Amino acid sequence: MVAILCVLLIPVTVLMGKAVLKILYSAGKRELLFWEDAFLTGAVLLIGLAEAAHLGAMACGRSVSAAVKLFAILTGGMVLVCAAVLTFCCFRENRTRKNGRAGGGQPAGKASCPAEDRTSPERFVKREVPVLVCLGILAVILVYKILAGMSVYMGEDITLETVTSFLQADRMYEINPLTGIPYQAGLPSRLKILCLPTLYAVLCRLFSVSAQLLVWKAVPFLVLLGAFAAYSCLAKSLFPKNRLHRELFLLFVLLIFLLGDDMYGMEGFGLLYAGFQGTAIRSAVLLPYLFSLCIRKKWRLALGPVLAEACIVWTLYGLGAGVVVLGIFRAAEAIGRRHAGRKEVSKWENS
Repeated sequence: MVAILCVLLIPVTVLMGKAVLKILYSAGKRELLFWEDAFLTGAVLLIGLAEAAHLGAMACGRSVSAAVKLFAILTGGMVLVCAAVLTFCCFRENRTRKNGRAGGGQPAGKASCPAEDRTSPERFVKREVPVLVCLGILAVILVYKILAGMSVYMGEDITLETVTSFLQADRMYEINPLTGIPYQAGLPSRLKILCLPTLYAVLCRLFSVSAQLLVWKAVPFLVLLGAFAAYSCLAKSLFPKNRLHRELFLLFVLLIFLLGDDMYGMEGFGLLYAGFQGTAIRSAVLLPYLFSLCIRKKWRLALGPVLAEACIVWTLYGLGAGVVVLGIFRAAEAIGRRHAGRKEVSKWENS
């Protein structure tokens, strides 16, 4: 069932992400958008749907069964809407392409991509082979360590216990997972709106998967895939014209993942031993993807990781690391524009 869960979730997220990209960016403005954007944007949207189902269930008596129904309805409806959007966009682009060919011009609506470094293709490919082999080996090792490894970090974390209490009591945030009795003093409101335990409990119900298998194996595997995609986007943003540099960058990142697992707080430790935690998702997926979007100035998409962080990690009333990153990049862009404007004014005055 875990394999079925992964096989279903990945195409669903890609489908939803593609539709969002089509809606947010017209055909002429899709440059510097990669296939990883569809997967990551769909994953962010899936977190948003889980948050909506979680809040709806909290308003309806905190029932996990209600959350399962709401999540299934919201996700099914979103998939249908996204499929309709993609069908319509495909039909419109095909018609525009045919009209362009009939008029003898260049087909409209084709997104431009940054030019690759094409010098000495044969030498370039020969240099890539060892890097790609090393990338594949490191990726396989990381996947094996997550799926076959027995070490899971549980210090100061009760995610599995919380999901188990949700499933057994069919109630969210009412039973203390450590004592098995109802909370006496209640929980902070900021904690109650975090949707990760609800999302895990919903997936356990929908796919008949044990909480331990889902939380300790399936979710870290999906988070690792998200980290691969996020850092791939970052590599393409940093080195848009040199594929070898992108591959070397990814090789360096995977080495950090594999070797940086000595203690809590290191990047590899969070991925390999606590990939189900919201902090691991934030540091390994959301933040590198946000950096990539800010470098490419895809501000509409950049709001997604910021909002997703507020849904899965305890932040200061929604103000987390993503807000800081986005604020710094926007401030830098504003300063750059002002400086460029002053230079233009001085050139005009001196002319």
